[in-house]
Amino acid sequence: MCSEGVLQVEELSKGVESITKVDFKHPLIKEFVPKQLSERTHDQAEATTTTSIAVKAIKVTLLYMPSHLLLPVLRHCGHSKASMLEQGAVREAITKYVKTMELVSQDNPRMVMMDDVLCGALRKKGESP
Repeated sequence: MCSEGVLQVEELSKGVESITKVDFKHPLIKEFVPKQLSERTHDQAEATTTTSIAVKAIKVTLLYMPSHLLLPVLRHCGHSKASMLEQGAVREAITKYVKTMELVSQDNPRMVMMDDVLCGALRKKGESP
C-alpha cells in the first residue's frame, strides 16, 4: 500500500512503525467495495447505498505488547514477548503475580509490597535499578 501511495508509514519510535497518512482520494480507496457488496452488481450496490444498508460498527481494540521490563511479571501467567494483550489481561497478570508472590500487605489489603521484579517492571526507560 505504501508503494502505491495509499498509505504513508513512518517509524515514530524505534522499532514501531505507524500509519501517518491515508490518501482517501486514491483510486484504490475510491473504487473499494466491501465483499458483501461486491457479490452484487455495481448498480444494485449503488441503489442500496442510497436506501438503507445495515452498517456494522468496527470494533477497535487496544493491544499492548509487553516490554522487556514487564515480561518477568507476565511470564507467571504464561505470556511471552510476542503476546499481544488487552488492558484487562495485563491487569489480571499483574494481579495474579502479586497474589502468587504474596505481595499484598497484611495491614492494608489495598497496598502492595514491592519486590525486585515489580520495581523493575515499573522502571522507566533509562532509569538505573
